[in-house]
Amino acid sequence: MLFILVISLSSTVIMNDTAVLIFIPLVVATSELASVDTGRAVALSAIAANVGSALTPIGNPRTL
Repeated sequence: MLFILVISLSSTVIMNDTAVLIFIPLVVATSELASVDTGRAVALSAIAANVGSALTPIGNPRTL
């Protein structure tokens, strides 16, 4: 999913919690249209936000 890359890149600039909250409605709508398990898509989004936050020198990956 393209959202995973976008979420991880955006969490390098903004807090990972904020990145997930911004993109969750888009991920849910897209996963329902594509017949993908919504829970897995949301979990993958949270993981991508943590990875993106950890990629920065001052990143602060936390549990969402």
